[in-house]
Amino acid sequence: MRIFTLIVVLIILNSPTKADQAVRLFQHQALTGRDTYFMDPDWSPNGRTILLTSKNYRGLFILDMRTRVVEKVSDAPAAGYWKSWSPNGDRIITIFSQFESKRRQNSLQVIDPIKKTVDEILPFESGVPDHFGWIDNISIYYINDIKINMVNMDDSEIKRPKDRQIDKIVYHKGEHIYKHFLDNKEKIKVGSASGEKLNLRVSPNGDRIVYEILGGHLWTSKLDGSELVDIGIGYQPDWSPKGDKIA
Repeated sequence: MRIFTLIVVLIILNSPTKADQAVRLFQHQALTGRDTYFMDPDWSPNGRTILLTSKNYRGLFILDMRTRVVEKVSDAPAAGYWKSWSPNGDRIITIFSQFESKRRQNSLQVIDPIKKTVDEILPFESGVPDHFGWIDNISIYYINDIKINMVNMDDSEIKRPKDRQIDKIVYHKGEHIYKHFLDNKEKIKVGSASGEKLNLRVSPNGDRIVYEILGGHLWTSKLDGSELVDIGIGYQPDWSPKGDKIA
């Protein structure tokens, strides 16, 4: 199903491409050329735009489904490997990479395509967070060695979850999946298929998960681990905006 989604996006773009084309950050370009390769699409929450990356996961691009115009919002190496829309689709959280003395360093960053700004959440250093994501449209979290850290984009104090905020963080570590409740800090292990987990995604309405088993298949289940379904071979799954399909 992932392959099908990629094919659909490529048909829309009508452009097999090269990733090295020099394009300024936040520059708009019409889809008329045949010199850019896009992959790994992520629908925005409202379904009006698609977040893409290019060859070797370099850079981030936003495709407007109505105008068919692409905006390049980052040229950072590996920026497209880890990426996630905020719940309202206004911001993107990702990891930028750079090399210093042949050593790779990574930094957790938040891109605002509307204001055309980039905020550094974690400075460049070796290693990457085990997992990161959004609590609401302002608050983000990142996990290092099971420790959950939370940051507000407006530098305000982290508050207990309210309406329209998630009340738990779902993440994987090795072969296990956990639910960590924010109100009482309780952590529950979720039943899952055997094997090391990769690319866990929670559905938009928060009731199901999909994930990849290293060297194996894609699996989906309810958030409590019930209704476990083997989808088959696939990579880097993603939910449709309504949460009724998996790409």
